[in-house]
Amino acid sequence: MTKSIPASSIANPHFGKSYAFNLNQAHEELQDLVERVTIELELMNVAKELER
Repeated sequence: MTKSIPASSIANPHFGKSYAFNLNQAHEELQDLVERVTIELELMNVAKELER
């Protein structure tokens, strides 16, 4: 039986570190925030267009 490890895991210097779970969680939260801000900016742009 062979074990397959994705190349992204090998290249990731944080893989297997004790803080990796917290780092991944923070990354997910940051991604959520970026998405929310992006949507809010798009809504602001639409509102500005409607004012014209």
